[in-house]
Amino acid sequence: ENGGAEKCLIELICHLDKNKFETYLNFPYTGTATNKIANSKIQYFIAFTDRWIPSKKSNGLKHAFSFLRNLRARIWSLESKIQTLDIDLVYSNSITCIDGAIAAYRMGIPHIWHIHENITGNNSLKSYVPIKYTYKIAQYFCKDFIAVSNSVTKNLNSSGNNIHIIPNGIDTSKFQIKDIFHNLKSELRI
Repeated sequence: ENGGAEKCLIELICHLDKNKFETYLNFPYTGTATNKIANSKIQYFIAFTDRWIPSKKSNGLKHAFSFLRNLRARIWSLESKIQTLDIDLVYSNSITCIDGAIAAYRMGIPHIWHIHENITGNNSLKSYVPIKYTYKIAQYFCKDFIAVSNSVTKNLNSSGNNIHIIPNGIDTSKFQIKDIFHNLKSELRI
């Protein structure tokens, strides 16, 4: 998809110092994000990952069964990449997907979870377990979190976790102030 989390991921990856970081991306399928990355010379893979917190329209017995049935193969796929590429940090771009957290935990390497969304009160997501336990499971597999706001951290606050609030950045070079704005400022005496 091409939502806010995906846009933030693309911006982050494209602005990392390539002399310091060797980056590999795992996308669940091809789409807008892979098309943007394809031109950047950043290595990426297409290997399906599934949501443990699905959208309300996907939520149900069929999805839950499929999620659990394929979990082992998905984790093995990520673990094999971690081992083959000698990856020393796994970064997951949404709390809705747990595959990277489990693979990093099993491989004994650090995992950072970048949380863009609230689960509580979010009408588009539906967790299979009560929200309280969803966050406890997340905290079990991960000790370092990046959150985009204080609101997102509300349910993560507990001892033993590092929560870093980093609001989404804006690339101001993509915007140009037009003369119309200068005239409008004069008219409004701003």
